[in-house]
Amino acid sequence: MLDKDRIKRLHAALAGAKMMPYKADMLASYGVESSKNLTVTQAEELIQRLNDMKPLDRTEAPKPVRRLRSTVLTLINSLGIYATNNDWTRVNQFLLNPRIAGKLLYQMNEEELKALARKLRGMIRKRKEKVEQEAFLATNN
Repeated sequence: MLDKDRIKRLHAALAGAKMMPYKADMLASYGVESSKNLTVTQAEELIQRLNDMKPLDRTEAPKPVRRLRSTVLTLINSLGIYATNNDWTRVNQFLLNPRIAGKLLYQMNEEELKALARKLRGMIRKRKEKVEQEAFLATNN
């Protein structure tokens, strides 16, 4: 359980990065529902990530970045994670997982999007190989 000072720092970082509406998604990426349930290490990592984020920039992204975002969303969709009816909760939770990206889609630059697309393609390939291997074993045993 976190101390009050660390929780205050976390909330200040959330407010500073204008990420308060996404607090539940960020916490869910750590498998908790309340900031009190974060470990000290998780809280410090989240505070650092939030401090590194820039506030929301409403300028239109360059065409290569928009194209990469579209590619990433298509890959995420093929993994079975959908953004239906403008409900981005599952997509945001997936992307905020530190092992996936640790950021929301609009916060990533071109290089980060390329790396994420490569990672997602690897995940899809591994899943496909596993299914093929299981099918092979099922028919040949």
